[in-house]
Amino acid sequence: MSQANTAGPSKTSGQGQEKGRRKVTLPGLGDFTLIDLGALVAIAVVIAGVGIAAVRYLPFLSVAEQWLIDWRLTVLSNHSPAPHPSIVIVTITEETLATLEYRQPVDRGLLAETINQLRAKGAQNIAVDLLFDQPTIKEKDEALRAALGNWPVAPVIAWAGFDEGLTRKQAETLERFFDGVRVRRGYVTLDTDEDGTVRAIYPGRPDDMTKDFELGFPGAIAAQIGVTPPKQTIGLYYITRDNIREPMFLQYEAHLVPDLPAELFKGKTVLIGADLPDADRHRTPLATVVGGNAGLLPGVVIHAQALSQLLDGRVLPKVDRTSEIALTILAALAAVALMLVEIKGWVKALVATAVVAGFVVLVSLSLFFGGALLPLVAPILAFLGAITATALYVAGRYRDKKRFIRDAFARYVEPKVVQQLLEDPSALRTEGEVRELTLLFTDMENFTVMSESIEPTVLVKVMSQYFDGICETLIKYGGTIDKFIGDAVVAIFGAPVGLPDHAARAVECAVAIRRFTEEFRQRAQKEFGVKLGPTRIGVHTGTAIIGNFGSTLRHNYTAMGDTVNTASRLEGANKHLGTTICVSEATARHCKRMIFLPLGTLRLKGKQSRIDAFTPMEKETSSLPWFRAYMDAYRLLREGKPEAADAFAKVTPDNPAAAIAAIHAKRVQSGARDLVIALDTA
Repeated sequence: MSQANTAGPSKTSGQGQEKGRRKVTLPGLGDFTLIDLGALVAIAVVIAGVGIAAVRYLPFLSVAEQWLIDWRLTVLSNHSPAPHPSIVIVTITEETLATLEYRQPVDRGLLAETINQLRAKGAQNIAVDLLFDQPTIKEKDEALRAALGNWPVAPVIAWAGFDEGLTRKQAETLERFFDGVRVRRGYVTLDTDEDGTVRAIYPGRPDDMTKDFELGFPGAIAAQIGVTPPKQTIGLYYITRDNIREPMFLQYEAHLVPDLPAELFKGKTVLIGADLPDADRHRTPLATVVGGNAGLLPGVVIHAQALSQLLDGRVLPKVDRTSEIALTILAALAAVALMLVEIKGWVKALVATAVVAGFVVLVSLSLFFGGALLPLVAPILAFLGAITATALYVAGRYRDKKRFIRDAFARYVEPKVVQQLLEDPSALRTEGEVRELTLLFTDMENFTVMSESIEPTVLVKVMSQYFDGICETLIKYGGTIDKFIGDAVVAIFGAPVGLPDHAARAVECAVAIRRFTEEFRQRAQKEFGVKLGPTRIGVHTGTAIIGNFGSTLRHNYTAMGDTVNTASRLEGANKHLGTTICVSEATARHCKRMIFLPLGTLRLKGKQSRIDAFTPMEKETSSLPWFRAYMDAYRLLREGKPEAADAFAKVTPDNPAAAIAAIHAKRVQSGARDLVIALDTA
């Protein structure tokens, strides 16, 4: 792909500097050496690292990134998730306090009456987000204790300790208040970041006295409901309505509870807490959109948000550090590429602006449509920094470079490879990786004999339509067409793009190919007078080495390894088994929704290990008499019983199991008492 400059120095400006340098020609770029390109890539990577470090360690940049994350999570997240339907909030408001004789602490007689009313109205669980760390009027305290103790399910009550700022006297009062009352404790600590914003769900901590782990308030409620909460801090995913200022949960003031219908509380989990303008309000990410004051939420509402997330099993999108590094490096490399392209400066400026704007839009759309939460600041910094650094590098060192000619590069590789290299120069490298994938082999029976008996022009037409149908089917099911070997087609499922269900896709594709080829055989007979043989298919799943194999001049993206050989052997096994599709057990076990007919344990040619083989059936097959008869006979053979021969003989002809049943019947009659079919000598 490159060569030494052996022509010697010339009088052309700048030529002498290039003597002995290995050159790489990239159409549309300047005349840069491998050393130049390597240096620019290294600069791009360093700038990417600086951009990431700057966002991590420079306060104003980290604040900017977090602000952008909060804004996107609030505004651009899909608002379709609704609050968990079982959560209701009962609040102590200024209007509630106006009905009482005193403001602090909250009248426990009112709380007792509210709790009793909720029980009478059919609420299932209650959780009280109020600390009882000081005594009040004895009768009212006892009434509250009685109301809590009478609840069918242990109420969750707010808890705090020395870490939360309680004095020893307050902590002891809190312990005594619930002595003998069946309650579940939940620490009401709110996990705040350095800027005072609550962005995480507090998991809990060891108790000051017992040292036993006590859950946070929302986690304790979730556990009471029957959901196991995490014991580590997780991100809090605030959900909002389209009108972001509208309350997310159903909230009712405590003094109105007696007059509200029971339907509002029946079967619900009710959180009781304060909603006051000057107490227990905390900054949330909503402040980035609605402003500081409006972005302050009562603690009980934040706990409700956390509880709803735990009950629904939602996970807060967060920036994946690997993605951040990859995106930032990619942004820096894109800037290098842009600066190397020989176009006018104002066009580069316009393209750079469009790239930054487009990146912001794409990152925003990714989150809006449920995709990943991607970083913004570090990639943009890396892009702009790499543009500056590359411009300085090129201007300072390669001003006199002349352009390479496209034909000079095209002499080394085919035109289609040139185009690939234009899109991704790294494709020049022959790399490989070990990956689990599924291989599919097809082959037409008696193709050689058939091809020798018909006109070449007819053969080309027939096989073109044949290959078109198979290839369209492969692409439809996500397969990658690897190669054609005569009439055979080799396909890969699971590479280059990974597919979690590659095994199932391959088998479904094999069944679809069988349908197509059987229909095509009839059509070829009718239209061309050509009698095609059945198409046999082998499918196997396993690990293989996948990558560009070959030289730098000519290579092919393909798979290598034992998995490939096994799939090929399974395709050939169809000839001896009387089947058209032969699937390994390694593939079949991933196809839970499909019906398979077991064929036996194959000893394949050239293979030391044995492999269980199956052939896929249509879903309605399992109810047919011949299928049940075959499965009964197969079970007898697996158990080593000689009566399996008669059982196989009873499998009626004219069905997909007839041939393999006859094989097993003959084996048993010859003394075989196992499922092993030897194909290594066939």
